Amino acid sequence: MRIVIFDDADTQHISDVFSGLPYLHAENGFDRVIAWLGKPLVLPTSTEPSAAHLVHPAQRSNLPQRQPFFGRKRFLEKIAEAISPASKSWGVLIYARGGLGKTSLAVEAAWNTSPGLFQRIIFLSARQQVFDDDGPRPAVQPLSDWLDLLNHCAKQLGQPDIMKAPVEERSGLILAAVAAQPTLLILDNLETLDESDRKAVLNFLEALPSHCKAILTCRKAFGNSRQMLPLERLDEADALELLDDLLGPVPVQDSEQREKRLKLHKETQGNPLLLRWTAGQIGNPRSPCKTLDDAIEHLRSCPKDQNDPLEFIFGDLLAQFTPEELRVVAILSYPEEPISLAAIAEINGLDESATRQTLNVLTKQSIVVSHESDQYFDLIPMVVVFIKRARRAAVLQAGENLVSRAFDLIQKNGGIKYDAFSVIEKNWSSISPALPFFIEVDMDRLQKAQALLYRFFHTSGRWDEWFWFESQLEEKAVKEGAFFTAGWAAFSIGWCSILRGQYKEALAAAERIDNYLPNVTHYPEGPPNELKAAVTRLRGHVARLKGDYERAIKSYGEARNIDEADFHNPSVSENQRNTSQHNVALNLNWLAITKRRKGDLAGAKRDAKEALSISNSVIAEDGTKGYREGRATAMSVLIGVAVDQKKWGHAIQLAKETLELAEGVRREELIAQVCHEYARALKGTGQTSEAKSHAERAVKIFTRLRSPELATAKGTLAECEVAWVPA
Repeated sequence: MRIVIFDDADTQHISDVFSGLPYLHAENGFDRVIAWLGKPLVLPTSTEPSAAHLVHPAQRSNLPQRQPFFGRKRFLEKIAEAISPASKSWGVLIYARGGLGKTSLAVEAAWNTSPGLFQRIIFLSARQQVFDDDGPRPAVQPLSDWLDLLNHCAKQLGQPDIMKAPVEERSGLILAAVAAQPTLLILDNLETLDESDRKAVLNFLEALPSHCKAILTCRKAFGNSRQMLPLERLDEADALELLDDLLGPVPVQDSEQREKRLKLHKETQGNPLLLRWTAGQIGNPRSPCKTLDDAIEHLRSCPKDQNDPLEFIFGDLLAQFTPEELRVVAILSYPEEPISLAAIAEINGLDESATRQTLNVLTKQSIVVSHESDQYFDLIPMVVVFIKRARRAAVLQAGENLVSRAFDLIQKNGGIKYDAFSVIEKNWSSISPALPFFIEVDMDRLQKAQALLYRFFHTSGRWDEWFWFESQLEEKAVKEGAFFTAGWAAFSIGWCSILRGQYKEALAAAERIDNYLPNVTHYPEGPPNELKAAVTRLRGHVARLKGDYERAIKSYGEARNIDEADFHNPSVSENQRNTSQHNVALNLNWLAITKRRKGDLAGAKRDAKEALSISNSVIAEDGTKGYREGRATAMSVLIGVAVDQKKWGHAIQLAKETLELAEGVRREELIAQVCHEYARALKGTGQTSEAKSHAERAVKIFTRLRSPELATAKGTLAECEVAWVPA
């Protein structure tokens, strides 16, 4: 790719030159035009292409490992035509029954693109059934729906913050992201999505920029027939070429061996997946398939009513697993993402050296796939379902080990141990698979994990996972009649919705809490009326989001009164009194924030000072004096009030102290708010260079969080940039 920039060029001349080619231009005309030609453009000053342009984008993508590929020339040509710049469609849909190589064909087509055609290739799979000859096979761990597909696409684009955006905005944000560079999307096994989700995929693809294309695979045809490519089974010639690569070429004079391979082609019905797996077992000392005859007989022995050749292939291999190999495979049957060698060793109670040796063996057998220089590993999806069915006891034991380690990590690093959250983040791929176990079988650990992960979920921005976790907990708690737990789960769902700007969902959560409260007969922890105060505060959040500040102030005031009543209740314990005091400060902070937005600076200052006084004296969860989040929030309000009153020096001093506090508790939105007010105060004193730095940080965080404060922060940054002159 080459970039050509024209300054003060003639509009008509540029239009003539670039007619039919995609281009971007400035809003004020053609003062600057950047044209992408889709292929190298030789300029008078150019010499050799840079090394970056020689690297195929597939080498930087998340494509599955490239396998030897044979035949399918006609199909590859059709795909190349469909995804070429000259094509006026979004791409092509490959459809066929299972195991015929739809995914392999799509991956090979991606590799066959010229290095300059796409800058990025993204592979996303909704695979739920690993094999389908005459009937479906058990599900693996797939992309579950359209939203899940969007979230994974955001991850691959390196923009995980898109997942924090409102659901209805995510597809547009992804389209904007891919518009910045030519992208090839490969969406695999879409038959597992429901019809509405497939329609959403098609609508999304119709909106793709013309320099972006897509390859879809599915077991059924859908959409526009002009974009469909039906895939047939491998013919004899292509199958024999594949087997020659897998087993070695057949000597010309060995007609018997050739006949056996033709027979294998017939037994597998030309299914490339079965051809590869069957050939891989031949000669393996731990497999009964010593010869091609053995392999053919092995496939023939599959009961016709069962029709499950994978059961036999994996069953024979499984029977030869060492205990260590079985434990590793059982562990890998849980995570949806690759997990580290260190985590696998720790979960199994083995040293890393022995674990690496076991993983090497399994990788050579194509049971396990390695990533990132053999530091992370996952299981081939088709093995996941089989191992869970065939070795249930081993899998359950592995699950218990997984849960024990995850719970230990959460206990040691969760709660208010802000500095340790990075440990949870690092191990999240092996912690998250344990959460369904907590939900399914262990209410006690589930409740503790909920409390310990609350702040981690909040500060890490894993709001979709947080929402799912609390939703599952609420459902389980209701079934078990644990309405106190259900109420707090619903509150977390409501607060998560508030963070995402979804006040309707938050209001629905509040209504569910109202229904739970009459059924709460005991309070395992916290003050008696804490949940009632929390739902009242949640309704205040809803009103604040809607701009109804009077109603918000009323709700926050009612929540404060409820918490104060618990604080003065002689029957509550000292710990419960302390929690009530903590919540009083929380309500005062929200009152101060809302009053400032309403324009009542005196009221905001009064409430913030009272919240700060309480926060300074309250005992934190770890027994130390002072509620750091409460202090930081109250001080951020006081900074804003000082800025509004143009008391720049006082605001600057407060901002320095508050920023350190906010960073200590890792509250991203609070850090951004302090930086924004800090920038305003610095600009007020003429320190525009330093102000610009803080304004930029605020904009960066608010952008990532999709905060409604972003527009205001951008305005402050623009003011700083106008006044700022670099040294």
